[in-house]
Parts: sequence; structure tokens; C-alpha cells
Amino acid sequence: MKIIILTLVVIIIFSFSFSLCPPFYLLALCIVTYRASIYLHCHWSTYFYFYFFFLFLFFFILFYFPSLVWQQNLDINKKKTIKLDFFERIAQCT
Repeated sequence: MKIIILTLVVIIIFSFSFSLCPPFYLLALCIVTYRASIYLHCHWSTYFYFYFFFLFLFFFILFYFPSLVWQQNLDINKKKTIKLDFFERIAQCT
């Protein structure tokens, strides 16, 4: 139960920090994971790497991998080319 709660807390905080202030999402992840593990009486070093890897993989699949696909030029009516900025794509996902 503690692992589920810790996972949900970290995912929520990580997603908010990623959408609001992308350069600090790793810092937010470290702080939240550390504080949540202390609150839930978990051993911090055991869970930190697991959550870091899990969240990195989750957000890579959710945000960055689709951006690689969307980065290709989309032809509309064979005249216009749309290139979406990375952060605009994140805003569209949320």
C-alpha cells in the first residue's frame, strides 16, 4: 500500500512540475520522492532509483516519444507544413 501511495504522489508532483517548469522536474522528483518516503517510513535509497527509472520511462513514452513522431513535417493540402514546438505538444497532451 505504501508503494502505491508513494507512486501516485510522485507521479502527480512530477507531472505538475514537468508541465509548469520543465528544467526543475528532476529536482522536484528527488525532493518529493525523498519526503514521501520519509513520511511513509520507506527506505529512501531503495525506492528512489526504482521510481526515477519508472517515471523517466513513463514520461519518455508519454511525452518525448510522441514528439519524435510529431516532429516530422505534416503536410496539409500539400501546401502548408506544421511544425509543433515540444512544449506546445506537451500542452496539447494535458
